[in-house]
Amino acid sequence: LLDEPMTGLDAKLKQNLRKELGELLSDLGVTTLYVTHDQEQAMSMCDRIAVMNDGVVEQVGSPSDIYESPENAFVANFIGTSNLLEGRIRDGRIDFGFAEVAADGLPTDDDATVAVRPDDFTVGRGPISAEVQNVFYMGEKLQTIAALEDGTEVTLELDRHRDLSPGETVALDLDPTHMHVVRR
Repeated sequence: LLDEPMTGLDAKLKQNLRKELGELLSDLGVTTLYVTHDQEQAMSMCDRIAVMNDGVVEQVGSPSDIYESPENAFVANFIGTSNLLEGRIRDGRIDFGFAEVAADGLPTDDDATVAVRPDDFTVGRGPISAEVQNVFYMGEKLQTIAALEDGTEVTLELDRHRDLSPGETVALDLDPTHMHVVRR
C-alpha cells in the first residue's frame, strides 16, 4: 500500500521518483495499491485506476480507458480537463444548437452530453465558431479559453507556435472518434 507517497515533493523529484518506483515495482512483480489525488501520478504509475467520488467507485479501467472513454461527467473532469457540450445526435450528426458536426459511432436519436478533451479540437475550417477569450503560454502548448456562439466557454490546447489573440474568432472542428457521450 502506497498512500500519497509523493505528496510534498517538487516536480523534478516526483518525476525521478515516479521512474524509479515504477521500475522497482515492475522488477518485484508485486501488486500495489497506490492511493493518490494526483491524476498525473495515477495515469503514469498505474495499469488500472479506480476513480472514486464521495466513497463511490465511478469507473475502473486502464489509464487510457478512463481518459479516452470516461463514463460520466465527474470522471471526464476529474481525470484531466473536459469540455462538456450538450447536443442532439441523429442521422450520424450531432447538433449543438450553434453548430452541427459528424457524430459517427455515437448513439443516435438522443439528447446527449458529449465530453471533448481540449487537445481534440482542431483550429482551421470547421463548422464551430469561437471567440478567443484568453491565451496562456504553458511552454509545450497554449491553453486557450474560447467562447462558443451560445456563450459556452471551452478550453483548447493548441500548438505553442499558434498566434492567437483575445477577441479573435477561430473556426473549430471535432473528430467524431474523439467525442464521448457521458452520463451527467
